[in-house]
Amino acid sequence: PVNRSIVLSAPGLTDSSGIPANLTVSFKTGDTTATVSGSFAPVTSPTRQSFTLYAANRTTYFPQSISQVFTFLVNPTPTLSLNLPSGQVGSPYSGSVRVAGGTAPFTFLVSGNLPPGLQLDPTTGTSSGPPTAGGTFALTTGIVDASGATASAPVALNIIALAPTITTSSLPNGTVGTPYVATTLAATGGSAPYSWTAPTGV
Repeated sequence: PVNRSIVLSAPGLTDSSGIPANLTVSFKTGDTTATVSGSFAPVTSPTRQSFTLYAANRTTYFPQSISQVFTFLVNPTPTLSLNLPSGQVGSPYSGSVRVAGGTAPFTFLVSGNLPPGLQLDPTTGTSSGPPTAGGTFALTTGIVDASGATASAPVALNIIALAPTITTSSLPNGTVGTPYVATTLAATGGSAPYSWTAPTGV
């Protein structure tokens, strides 16, 4: 979208030409200000579009006229390219969002369930940090460019939990005929809560 005012410091406006499609240049004859509004037609590569304003003074003795060409750089609508691979709990993670088109600088955003332990850099689009929980996390990543244009994409980011490991390495000895001392086993990794089983006969 475009909504800008163009101010001429001298003579009043008289005419315009070459207005791009979908744009409107509004002024009254004699005004020193013109308002440009509307939106540019989509482009596939950076494109310069121009129009001309004409102005003239009001004297009848020494009439003077001028023209001024105004040029806009029109960028393609931004699109996203995602590089967000699966990660593993406790391991360094690196993912990125890249932008094609749009107008820099970009602000990167994320909404939804970003895996615990990961952080998004809003200026580079890089996600990093060791995740602390496993699972599949539904989120939406997006950007806002310098002109206010936006783009977004849904993501299902998979974080693999570490295989559980029993950390209790030994148990107290027991005596036949004597109640065994209750002992708590410990484990790490995986996704709590754990389900414990014992071999037949134990």
